[in-house]
Amino acid sequence: MFDPRPLFHLDFWFGSNPTPLMSSSTQFFLIFFTLLLVLGVIVRIFWKKRFPDRDGREIIAKLSLLLKTMGVLGLIWLFFAVEQITFFQGRSWFLVWIAGLLVWSVFVWKYVYRILPKERRRREDDLERRKYLPGKKR
Repeated sequence: MFDPRPLFHLDFWFGSNPTPLMSSSTQFFLIFFTLLLVLGVIVRIFWKKRFPDRDGREIIAKLSLLLKTMGVLGLIWLFFAVEQITFFQGRSWFLVWIAGLLVWSVFVWKYVYRILPKERRRREDDLERRKYLPGKKR
């Protein structure tokens, strides 16, 4: 049975010699990080065709890069944890991974919902303004 009490002790997260991962935990993390990596590749390949506009492709590229990078970094951490390399197997690195995932996700969210609408409005205004400006003679 799962006991969540150790999760609330600092020694569990920042101990200098953490206990090795159990095989079920290793399998779970392996599947999870590999799934992130594969999902990032799938998003990049298949969804790119579904978004013909530039904004959609940029969103897909940012999301795909997030998934692929976090998948690879997670697999690297898992390798160190399985091989029991003392400094790099620490659970504190997993906390750093989670923090990185959350911060990067916030930046992607901010891009999609705050920056991108402003850019779209600016591009539309530029197109409207260019309509009245003289162009090059051919």
